[in-house]
Amino acid sequence: LFPIGDTVREGTWKYHWNLRTKKKWFGPIGGPDSEIGWKIYLDRHEERLKRIVNAIQDEKTPLSSFLPPKMSQESVVPIINSIANDEKGVYQVNIPNCGVINGIPDDVVVEVPAEIDASGPRRIQVSPLPKRIMNYSIYPRMVRMEWALEAFLEGGRDLLFEWLINDTRTRSTRQVNETIEELLSLPENKEMAEHFS
Repeated sequence: LFPIGDTVREGTWKYHWNLRTKKKWFGPIGGPDSEIGWKIYLDRHEERLKRIVNAIQDEKTPLSSFLPPKMSQESVVPIINSIANDEKGVYQVNIPNCGVINGIPDDVVVEVPAEIDASGPRRIQVSPLPKRIMNYSIYPRMVRMEWALEAFLEGGRDLLFEWLINDTRTRSTRQVNETIEELLSLPENKEMAEHFS
């Protein structure tokens, strides 16, 4: 097995202790969740947004010079193409498990390979995951998924707190409380603030 995607971000607090530790485990910038990695992520988005705004405001240059009329490699575009034009392809997709990964309930959404065409996705069976990966990474994610769902359905600040305090990147109860306050105090989150009060 080779960890890809968010899998490598999983782990205990020991991998996220500080920037030096993150650099040891995740490379020279400390991975996408480090102070450096997150800043790079935000800076790239800001730069792209500026380029988009400039392209839209530039009435002399055709927008197609910025966004050429070709199929994007954004993962959803080839998937839509396969469905709309009945062109078979294999993609990593998020779909209900339905027996693809042993040990995970059928109604839990998993990211797995699927063959897709106009008839929709057909899951490709994968080899069972090793017990240590299931116990160390997959089952804890399923528990956090259940906590998030419970918090969403029932509301209340305590459930949000419990969900966040168990995140591997959380360092203190103060951090959790500040995060909750910051999110719920945003004007666009007024309804959410009432739900989680």
